Amino acid sequence: MVYCFLNIFIDIFFCLGYSLKPFRFKTKFMGGELAILVSYISVIGLTYFMVTKEILSILDTVMKYPAITLASWIIMTNLYVDMEDDIRDNSCSSAIVLGEPITATILVAIPVFNYILTIYSAYQNNNIFALLPLLSIPMKYNVLKLAFKKQKTCKPMYFKSVLIFNTLFIVGHLFN
Repeated sequence: MVYCFLNIFIDIFFCLGYSLKPFRFKTKFMGGELAILVSYISVIGLTYFMVTKEILSILDTVMKYPAITLASWIIMTNLYVDMEDDIRDNSCSSAIVLGEPITATILVAIPVFNYILTIYSAYQNNNIFALLPLLSIPMKYNVLKLAFKKQKTCKPMYFKSVLIFNTLFIVGHLFN
């Protein structure tokens, strides 16, 4: 019971702290990415605990549910596209602190890492259908192409690409 309340408290704290003063994690270096990542890991861990009554480690959560890393990718892509606005607002977001070249490299590395974990998960579960999320690679490519041009039209596309990845991930694992 304490584990459940702790997870709920963590989720509420990070969700509210993302935008509300005095925390405003989104304006801090790696604050937005970590807030979203911790929140997603907490939700997955709590759900897993409620079903199995076992506590899932953070590493197991990331390895078994690779889509978690895409939450941080969404935030980082958003911060990358909004760099000019954030500079005017004196924000210290990760995209500003790391600079464009490093942030662009990370924006490519996160989906690649995610797809490697997907392949690993399919291999571990001996399930060819678990590779279905690889069909979302062209969408991620299009999102990155627009993001690197600093076009805000990529924002709805990255949500769609993650939704399709997650849907295909679930469908692939249901066939196991």
